[in-house]
Amino acid sequence: MRMHEKPDDKINDLKQQIGELQALNKLQSEIINALPYFLIVIDDDYNIISCNSVVKDLLQESPVGLNIFSTIPVYDHPDMHQFIQSAIQSAPGSRKTQKIKNNAQNSDWIQYDAVRLSANAGINATLIVSKILSDTENLGMDAMLVDKFISLSSFSGKVAHDINNPLSVIITRTDFLQHQNLLEEIEDGVIDIKEEVTLLQKQAARIYGIIEKISALQIHTKEEPATVDMTEIVSRAVMVAEFQRPHKTVHAEKEFAENLPPTRCIEIRLERAIGEIVKNAFEAAGEHGMVTIKLEYDPQKNGCYIFKVQDNGPGIARENLGRVFDPFFTTKEGIKGAGLGLTIAYAAALSHQGKIHVESQVGEGTVVTLLIPRSIP
Repeated sequence: MRMHEKPDDKINDLKQQIGELQALNKLQSEIINALPYFLIVIDDDYNIISCNSVVKDLLQESPVGLNIFSTIPVYDHPDMHQFIQSAIQSAPGSRKTQKIKNNAQNSDWIQYDAVRLSANAGINATLIVSKILSDTENLGMDAMLVDKFISLSSFSGKVAHDINNPLSVIITRTDFLQHQNLLEEIEDGVIDIKEEVTLLQKQAARIYGIIEKISALQIHTKEEPATVDMTEIVSRAVMVAEFQRPHKTVHAEKEFAENLPPTRCIEIRLERAIGEIVKNAFEAAGEHGMVTIKLEYDPQKNGCYIFKVQDNGPGIARENLGRVFDPFFTTKEGIKGAGLGLTIAYAAALSHQGKIHVESQVGEGTVVTLLIPRSIP
């Protein structure tokens, strides 16, 4: 029996995908090291397991593996001991903030943010961010930066988890096949080679799908803007989302304004964003819900398309509204997905110099509004 598969091609594809993941990790490191704050991650025994370059430059060496209190004098403070212990004992995702007078320089106050991170690969860890305060009005911006760092950490952990699952299957099965007498076992019917190849293809496709969604998050794109019909873009995106909706019983009501002017946009990105918004609404609406999809045009201020999708699902809690655009964040239970839909839509809105916002009431539903200028440069 001759094998027509080309394993080298699949290996090359996987190598390329792994390279993209490594590039993503490098980008994360560059972002972390660019922040002018102390970023330190400790384990439950107060030992440092990670830190940014600001900490390393101050100490002139890597403190990884050392106790935070004995390594960095400013942390060896009674209030800090109690503060960090409280953070370690809190629930994952909880953040505690405290301002403490700097003993070394009595004129300065230091703000500490401690965040209990979700366990990854069995490691329990707490992130500590500290910054010398010179203006208390900057506290709000500091808190926002900490939130973004937490989202970035969660994003990387989720990517690693979602990639590792199918990759483990591929490695396990290829290792198994490598140690078998394939020709004899295929002829004897012990191994179904088509079944094995199908399994590997499915797992590779899962990895490819994740990489594709991550690539869609880029604000800058190589696609050139073109003049197209906005109604056609929306109609195609809605048709695909209807086909993919988890419950065929969901009712969709479409209200598209007539005689809309053509738009100059990056068609593939805009269609993808609209499709993700509608798909989210179908999933949130449930088995017997309803989704209303509207497309209008406002000629004021150089013209703007208003694309609005409303569902009558369970809604989003107020404390989660600020995270709906975060990568891999989702409030839907029982729905398989990467949690990148609104993140992709947000990136598309930015690339078109538009806006997107979400309104929601628990028990009443959610409204997502996408505002797109008629023409982009």
